[in-house]
Amino acid sequence: MAQKNLQRAIAHYQKAIALQPKQPVWFYVGWGDALNQNGQIEEAIAAYQKAIALNPNSIPALSKLAELYRNQQEYEKAFTYYLKIISLQPKKLFFFQNLVRMSREYAQILLKQNELDRAIATYQEFLNQKKPQNVKIESKLDSIYDVLGRVIIKLLTFFALIIRD
Repeated sequence: MAQKNLQRAIAHYQKAIALQPKQPVWFYVGWGDALNQNGQIEEAIAAYQKAIALNPNSIPALSKLAELYRNQQEYEKAFTYYLKIISLQPKKLFFFQNLVRMSREYAQILLKQNELDRAIATYQEFLNQKKPQNVKIESKLDSIYDVLGRVIIKLLTFFALIIRD
């Protein structure tokens, strides 16, 4: 039943676009959501990109596309969209937390693939990013990320040396 409703929703979106090609941003985000839920990933990406073309600063469209790329393990593309979101809303800790989680996932995958240099570079790139501007947590985050980052990079470098020897 849910699948049938989803396919009906997609059909309605397509009819609406056929009748009126210029739709608002939220429309394309909704269409992208329906396509994504239906497993039509490439079409969902196109719908989200259309929303971004209409409004390059659309947080819903940017975040949906970042999460979709993350779920597809296309981390470099997701990273780009998360950074754009954070540049638009630097005080929103939620988006920074998503970037942290994704960076960790990506580095772990690289480690499993024995691509230690790329894993180290990923962590270093992440540590160089602008952190959230929430005054209450900024100093704590800075110290936590600096310590964690140094430890992770040292560990990764150590593992790289062991594996190469």
